[in-house]
Amino acid sequence: PTSVAILCFSKSPQMYFPFAFVKCGRVKDGIADEKEITGTLLDQVHGTLEFLKNNITLSHTVSENGKRMEHWEIPIEVLREAVVNAIVHRDYEITSPIYVKVFDDRIEIINPGKLLSPLTPEKLKKEHPSILRNPKIANIFFLYGFVERWGYGTNKIVELCIRNGLREPDFVEEESFFKVILYRKSL
Repeated sequence: PTSVAILCFSKSPQMYFPFAFVKCGRVKDGIADEKEITGTLLDQVHGTLEFLKNNITLSHTVSENGKRMEHWEIPIEVLREAVVNAIVHRDYEITSPIYVKVFDDRIEIINPGKLLSPLTPEKLKKEHPSILRNPKIANIFFLYGFVERWGYGTNKIVELCIRNGLREPDFVEEESFFKVILYRKSL
């Protein structure tokens, strides 16, 4: 089997790729809650989103027709897009997991690997092409409906944050890592 097949469909991908997992932590005076999300890449998306849901605020309102409406502090669509991007675009040759850190004021999603040229953090907030480090993984995520292959993911993150009254996210490159910083609402 190929590396992609192992990462996406194997029962134990970490046996072959020990650093292909997401390390999640709630940071408050040290690490208050910690979890390693393993399994296939799709399992990692679902597990990471569950961790994030357990560590952000959910509020409710009632619509005019009496239906209960859920409002996540950061829209789940924003979190899903950031997590999927980290998993699809990470550099699997770097022996480090993806880190998801939940702070009181922000969430940081840090994945191994720099942006591919000609992309820069500034260009991610403008219209840009989809440039794939892992095209076979991206294709599997496309077939499952997680990505659209147009390069709009980061634009969608920025737009949804602003539309929901959140501060514009930051995209940062540091040495061999890429970081997305999503700012939480002040409670």
